[in-house]
Amino acid sequence: MFSGSSGEVVIYYLAGTAFVFLLVTIIVIIIFLHQKRADEYRYRLKQEEMERQRSVFAAEQEGEERERSRIAEELHDGVGAQLCGLKMKLDYLRSEISDVRNLKIIEDTCVGINDSINELREISHDLQPAQLVEKSLQQAVADYIDGISTGAGCQFHVYYEPGDVIINFQLKRHCYRIITELLHNICKHSSASSASVQISSEENKIQLIIEDNGKGFDSQQATDGIGLRNIHNRVKLCGGAIHIDLSDKGTTVIIELPLNN
Repeated sequence: MFSGSSGEVVIYYLAGTAFVFLLVTIIVIIIFLHQKRADEYRYRLKQEEMERQRSVFAAEQEGEERERSRIAEELHDGVGAQLCGLKMKLDYLRSEISDVRNLKIIEDTCVGINDSINELREISHDLQPAQLVEKSLQQAVADYIDGISTGAGCQFHVYYEPGDVIINFQLKRHCYRIITELLHNICKHSSASSASVQISSEENKIQLIIEDNGKGFDSQQATDGIGLRNIHNRVKLCGGAIHIDLSDKGTTVIIELPLNN
């Protein structure tokens, strides 16, 4: 009799232990699933926020490009046309004036207007991304370098290895803006005597390497500067990566952008 009671106790004990274990397991699973859903929800919110930021920046960039195009057209068709009209009038006056001193003043003025027209044309071309439709990225960058080389005190070199890939217009425009912004920073801040732009592409990405032998900039500028912030935003918008190496020998910026984004 005692033996039977003892066996029942063991059975009840095992059953109770199994029940408690099952209950604890169920609680752990519920907590795990709840935590998983919470993590997924937070991740989804984070992705939605990142996508919202990308959408906002993309819209800002599109608006900026439209404004650039509008200003370029107004400069070319408005101010440029007025300068050409003034030059034609001065050319007519030059043919009618015999006084040497006044003729010299008119000729000097014509030269100044010609220089202004050429500079205005360069500014207009730089503002207008439509030139990228007709030009390769290499040619667009080379033209930009030609425009900034005069008086910059820095020798620029472009190395281009396009491979067999096709760069769509949006990516080409982002690459062009990134490169020109970095070159502008080199001219303005680095005091470099030499700088280079390397553009290469593989099957699924394009790589930009911009180097100079100048004094560089501090790490705070790398994150707080408006131009560099725009570069970081463009890289993020394209789903790419950026690495900036600062040293006493100069600055190297390496950017990789996927071709299929």
